[in-house]
Amino acid sequence: MNNYSDEDLLVMTSFQKENEKEAKEAFTIFYNRYKQFLWNLCCKVCDDTELAKDVMQETWIAIYKSSHTYNSKKGNVKTWMSRIAENKMKDLLKTNNEFLQLNEDIDFPDIDNEEENNIPSPGKKELDKALDALPEREKYILLTYMRYFDGKKHLPDEVIRELCQRYSTTVDNLHQIKKRAFDKVRNLIFSNQSVLTHKK
Repeated sequence: MNNYSDEDLLVMTSFQKENEKEAKEAFTIFYNRYKQFLWNLCCKVCDDTELAKDVMQETWIAIYKSSHTYNSKKGNVKTWMSRIAENKMKDLLKTNNEFLQLNEDIDFPDIDNEEENNIPSPGKKELDKALDALPEREKYILLTYMRYFDGKKHLPDEVIRELCQRYSTTVDNLHQIKKRAFDKVRNLIFSNQSVLTHKK
């Protein structure tokens, strides 16, 4: 089975009721073939290691159960896996009553071209640079605010308490730190975009 194509392995995996032993063997080979890829993908788009672990686990379960849905004519296997992982991440965030700003720049990548796999889009690259320029405290607090939303941009009480304890600060100061960090990120991104525009 080690020499079987991805599509053949997934087809064999889909015959779980007919031949469960063979289906599990095929899935194990497929899992070993792509476990590092999926882990790297989850870590790339999840700013929390525990969330990345949960997304990866749920994605593998979904791949096993829906292996019959893969169609090589509609895209390669990595693209198919990334879409499943994206849906699982969104489901987990909704279940945990969390909010993560997803858009075309920071969404799961579409991986039809292997060479483009590790090349971030310009928007994501600029955002990463701006966030990395922040002090650790400002970056962590801003990312925490970005993950939660209840209609009033209010963090859950337990999260506020954790942040206050972690950085020995007050609730009012948290808001100021968040605002200051957001302004820095926005200014850095706009500044970079302006430079790029002038270069053109």
